[in-house]
Parts: sequence; C-alpha cells; structure tokens
Amino acid sequence: MTPRFNRWTKRMASIALAGALVFSGVSSANATTFPDVSDRYKEVVDYLVDNYLIIGFPDRFGTHEAVKRVDAVVILAKVLELDEVDAPAASFTDVPSRAQGAISALAAAGIINGKSETRFGAEDPLTRGEMALILQRAYQLEAASDTLKFTDVSDRYEEAVAALVDNHITLGKTPVQFGTKDSITRGELAIFIYRLKDHKTF
Repeated sequence: MTPRFNRWTKRMASIALAGALVFSGVSSANATTFPDVSDRYKEVVDYLVDNYLIIGFPDRFGTHEAVKRVDAVVILAKVLELDEVDAPAASFTDVPSRAQGAISALAAAGIINGKSETRFGAEDPLTRGEMALILQRAYQLEAASDTLKFTDVSDRYEEAVAALVDNHITLGKTPVQFGTKDSITRGELAIFIYRLKDHKTF
C-alpha cells in the first residue's frame, strides 16, 4: 500500500525518537543491568535507556522474546509522534483500549493493515516480514536494487525487505534466509528502531 501521509504524519519533519520506546516492564537501568543483553545489543539498549526511550522487565530486557503486533505498533506510533487523539477510529474489534489511538493513527497514515477489515491480530506475534512492510511505509525507504539473495521472501515482502537491507537497517538470519515468517524479537525491534533514528519520514 502506498503511504498516505496526511495531517497526522506531515507535521513530523524528522524522527528524533522523542517519543518513548516503551516495552512492558518497570526497570529503566542500563544494558549492564539486564542479564540477557549481549554485546550485540548493548550499544542499542544503552542508547535507548540513556535517552529514556525504553524500559525493560524487572529482571531482564527480554532480548529474545517475541513482540506482539499490538506492542510493536504502540511503540512505533510513539516514536513517530503520531496524533493518537484525533485520528479517525480504525474498524478493528480486537484492539485493547491502550492501543486504539496508536493503531488508528498508523492505519490512517497507511502504515499498517489488519489481518482482515475487522481483525488487527493484536495478540499475534509480529513477523520480520510484517515489520519490514511497516518500517518501509513509515520511513518511506527505497531499495537501491531489485535483487535479493534471500530465498524465503515472497513478492509481497520483496520491496520492503530490499529497502531495509539497502538502507543498512537489517540483514538476514543467514546469507540466504531473511526469516520472513519468524517472529521479530524485542532485541531485533530495538536494533531496527535505533538504526532508523536519523531517517526522515518524508
């Protein structure tokens, strides 16, 4: 879907990550506090924590835990500083009240779709392929080429995955597998958001 960047997104000149990147939890120390944050994620987690953009669980960050669709879009709506109050209500019936504003704003901007006209799939895990589509739309990323080395990327995700790879936002799980149908983890999502912090939305 082509992004419809209307009055809910045009007010953003760039992404400064001013919104809170909040995962459920109560701890807000730093990466060294979390026993499940390896060297791969330490710089990312430290940056997000130091800038008050993320919190973890009391005893862990949850680096390798799957992210639900509802939680991912709540995070993204805050990072993009979308107007969650005035956006027209989305038609999904499975969205908890805490996420209705975020999902409505993202849907109005053409950034997200539901599983059907009335079902968002709020409690379903978000896949890496779905996240690629969402981030490409949100940041209007373009691919430098139309050639992908991955064998598990269907036509639906090809342009979005190529855009993320060409913009150095993510790589595959292996040289030939992007992991399109795999659930995205909290650590992976944090890395994606961190790498996109200097990208403009239009």
